[in-house]
Amino acid sequence: MKKILTIFLFLPFGLYSQGFYAPIISTFHGIINGSINPDSISIKDSITIFINDLKYSNAKVMGFTVNTSGAGYDAWFDNIGNKLSEESYNAIKNCPIGKTIWIEEIKIKKDSAIIETNNIKLKLDGLKACVFANPKERDYSFLSFIDTNSRRVVGTVPIYISGVISKKALIKNDYLLIFNPEFEYGNPVRPFIQITEYCITLIYKNKTTKSFQENSDKISLKIKKAIRKSKNLREIFIDKIKAIDTNGKTIKIQSLFLDII
Repeated sequence: MKKILTIFLFLPFGLYSQGFYAPIISTFHGIINGSINPDSISIKDSITIFINDLKYSNAKVMGFTVNTSGAGYDAWFDNIGNKLSEESYNAIKNCPIGKTIWIEEIKIKKDSAIIETNNIKLKLDGLKACVFANPKERDYSFLSFIDTNSRRVVGTVPIYISGVISKKALIKNDYLLIFNPEFEYGNPVRPFIQITEYCITLIYKNKTTKSFQENSDKISLKIKKAIRKSKNLREIFIDKIKAIDTNGKTIKIQSLFLDII
């Protein structure tokens, strides 16, 4: 059986466009600095090295470190060879969407010498929660696939990742929905993925907070009342968001940060 090597001679044009040129370039999924959906990452994935100088053609990856401190976890995971360890794989899968991880200390062996190559920066990308700045200006509506008697109304001007919204507009949103990344070509939300739980934290001007845990996509009357009566409310942070699709698969959703005016 032929042995498949994760070494490529000559650097593809796409990597030149990222501003890199060196005898050896390390990538993960072809990425040096960019976004990746963690659902696409497998425990069988490995570091791929691209060779620009034929004298390095026998080089191979001896090990590397996965650094998840950029994702809020102060942890480093060592990996032997070019493949992800089970510990590193699990750490990446457990990191929140929207956070950054680093692959560092990539050690390359060439003959008897050990050299280090570039670090790799990965932004974990995925689906995002959203609310609407104009929730009552109806775009369309759809039925929940979890409870087919319940209808979700889609407003206009979706706010996702972060944005500014008034208290009045926010409490007119009845549900936390999933933003459609192909919005400019179609619907602003994904109707076949539904949030099943989230945590919402109200942050006040005196830096005190109040949190609510919800086990559905509904923005409950309890939350709306707390928002409406909060005179010193400054920000709202919605995280720990989980959703399911029509097949019952659990999907992590990126957090949402709102400045309140």
